[in-house]
Amino acid sequence: MDTPSLSQTAAALRTVLASLLAGQSGVQLVPETASFNPDVANIVFLQAFRPSQTESAELSGRLGLGKRHGVFMVTISAPWGDSAKAAQARSWADAVCDAFRRRALSTDAGPVYTDEPNVFMGAVSYDPTVTGGGSSVSGKDPDQRYSISISVPWTAWTGGVE
Repeated sequence: MDTPSLSQTAAALRTVLASLLAGQSGVQLVPETASFNPDVANIVFLQAFRPSQTESAELSGRLGLGKRHGVFMVTISAPWGDSAKAAQARSWADAVCDAFRRRALSTDAGPVYTDEPNVFMGAVSYDPTVTGGGSSVSGKDPDQRYSISISVPWTAWTGGVE
């Protein structure tokens, strides 16, 4: 069994997101390492590919299976105070979750499997008046925008060493 490389895995995940946003107006997809100046009126999609360590020969010796896994992060950022844009951002979050939910994404070297996306709306900020840790969900990021973070867990199974 071939194993998708990290670059193949990242490309498969990014392709799903780019396909979802293709031809849509009022949204901006930002490449992971890009320096950018967003149009503040747009809903901005930031992405980050975060692999974990590969676990090789995890099951049953040298011909066993291991796995490569990690998360693909998508942060949706919308203008603060615009309830229509916030509603659009929540709708986009649902669409992103649906696009990635429990899929087998194909690569030239085999599939990459996604699991159930995790969604976090708002920002955590320090608040000394809150008991039990001093943090609260405020909804507004330091850049004065509303954000929704989505993490998509993924796994690619690897073959053992021949």
